Amino acid sequence: TDTIRFNFRKSADKEDKNPFQITSNIGRTKELNSEVRIQTSFPTRLINTSFIEVLRKQDTLDFVEAFELLRDTIAEFYVNSTEEIYGLSLLHLRKMSVNTVFLPDSSYSITLYPGALTSYGGLTNDTTKFSFKVNTEDKYGTIKINIENLEETAILELIDSKDNVVGKRLLSTSGSEIFSLLKPGKYTFKLILDSNDNGIWDPGRYLKHIQAEELILYGKELELKANWEMDESWDLNE
Repeated sequence: TDTIRFNFRKSADKEDKNPFQITSNIGRTKELNSEVRIQTSFPTRLINTSFIEVLRKQDTLDFVEAFELLRDTIAEFYVNSTEEIYGLSLLHLRKMSVNTVFLPDSSYSITLYPGALTSYGGLTNDTTKFSFKVNTEDKYGTIKINIENLEETAILELIDSKDNVVGKRLLSTSGSEIFSLLKPGKYTFKLILDSNDNGIWDPGRYLKHIQAEELILYGKELELKANWEMDESWDLNE
């Protein structure tokens, strides 16, 4: 009998795919108040910005934009047996942000050519391009709030419908604060009485008989629409 042999080969796409990949948080549209962030599949040791290009497109012309590529930081906090908190800030080895001025209603492309990023194992990226358009200002709204009868240092936080903090201000006295470039949606405010002036909310420490810093919630929910400006007043004595 004849012998029949079958040879199976992996497709070229799967076999030759570069494992060092770059992804971005930006789709086709960039929000005005958002960062352009990129992430690599391996920790990055070297960054060569001469192999990175940021272009702004206007009509048929391309304009080269100056930029910085900044590593993200990791903030970690540790609590020891006596409930003392230590902070540690580290550079993230896979996440970075592209820092430049992105103009409203403008189209951009960010291209990372081979050699732009190199991993600790010597891997480098293939040509990777991200193209997007920046949103227009009329897609957003503004909330202005006037705080009355504030008699100590405080932290004002703007909270969205998913309980995310989308804006933060450090206050030392009564006055007005403006939050702009907000997406349409529902918002409210939270005020933290910052008794130790450290800029964050401190929980209570049972062993030291220290109570948590006081939180005050705004009494209503605000529904913001695109291209709206809302004026609110918050009397802390009421």
